[in-house]
Amino acid sequence: VTPAVAASLPASSVPDYDWYVGGGVFGDHHTGFVPNTNNVYNVEAYAPGGKIFLGYRFDKGWSAELSVDYFGETSFYEKNFPTASKERSFAVTGTVLWFTPPITEWLPWAGNIWMPAPVRPFARGGFAYKNIRQEAYDGIFDEGTVTFVLGGGAEFEFDPHWFMRIEYEYVSTALNGPSEPFTALNGLLT
Repeated sequence: VTPAVAASLPASSVPDYDWYVGGGVFGDHHTGFVPNTNNVYNVEAYAPGGKIFLGYRFDKGWSAELSVDYFGETSFYEKNFPTASKERSFAVTGTVLWFTPPITEWLPWAGNIWMPAPVRPFARGGFAYKNIRQEAYDGIFDEGTVTFVLGGGAEFEFDPHWFMRIEYEYVSTALNGPSEPFTALNGLLT
């Protein structure tokens, strides 16, 4: 679950579309999958993370976002190794969001429920470049992969330029990506 708060950049004369920026914090689950390691260097743990994002709202129903997500760091002990191993990862994502009208417009009974702001459910989909860095007893492994992103949630619109989201976002494991980080991104944010 990702609570996020964002603010639009300078106000547009038409509030239906605009640039916006924001950030959020979340708890994420490291699935334990590290590509191309034959399950030797895998961790499965929960860690705190965060994200920053830049988006453009085309109209009330569609937005596109670019974000940098930091998935935190976890430590674990491997069998037969004397020291702890660590894993940390980040992703650069590009997604498209589809919003429904406010729920009070399509669920008649929802108008009887008090809400702090109009609530618009949404779904998201896109792709990401994910970097996984594993520091183990016998070496450091960097893995750069291309993944897909799926998610959904609810956006609370306090006014045309302030909103808050609660969402679930899934960043998959590798989609046959390269076994090493892309040269252009090698060392970036690691």
